[in-house]
Amino acid sequence: MKSFEIIRRGRLTRLPWLRAVLVCTAFLALPGHVTITPEDVVAGSSQRFTVRVPTERPAATIELRLEFPEGLGAPRFLAKAGWTYELEKDASGKVIAVTWSGGEIGPDGFDEFVFTARAPAPAGTIFFKAYQTYRGGEVVAWANTEGDEEPAPRVVVQDSAGVASAAPASASVTPVEPQPTELGRRGAWMSGAALALSILALSLGLRRRA
Repeated sequence: MKSFEIIRRGRLTRLPWLRAVLVCTAFLALPGHVTITPEDVVAGSSQRFTVRVPTERPAATIELRLEFPEGLGAPRFLAKAGWTYELEKDASGKVIAVTWSGGEIGPDGFDEFVFTARAPAPAGTIFFKAYQTYRGGEVVAWANTEGDEEPAPRVVVQDSAGVASAAPASASVTPVEPQPTELGRRGAWMSGAALALSILALSLGLRRRA
């Protein structure tokens, strides 16, 4: 492993431990599962969706299969250099899934896939089950619609009538503090711990070199 180098007091100092700490910090701060944005859409609206896929294994990601929820209308896909996509349709010709393949997402990297579609008319939460394939054949199913273990990408569909009838600017509105999910609390704790570890390690290393 190459050493991390800094210039201090006119000389080049090698700090291999600092590189290791920074790599660990970056790993803990990255989202650890397949996600879709935007997270909130208006019922019946046409949207541009972005699927973010991080690689969490030493092997590269080589394929992603995404299943579409019931009610999602007319998906269209943005061409992506190095990747091809294959559509799966039901008996009526409706697109129910897409598989991207042909490219790769290297270890510690991520990539994004884009499509447009019309949000379902009923309000509620919709789930896009995702299946991530790594080089070597391992498949990780991001398909859990309950809990925080291997969660399926989800989008909240807001009722269009409720959005249109939102309170006017002159009305008094009491903000509601959002309640963090278990996944959100875990991610915040891990990011904070990683930052604290980096600062402590850097401080000790520089003191040792002084």
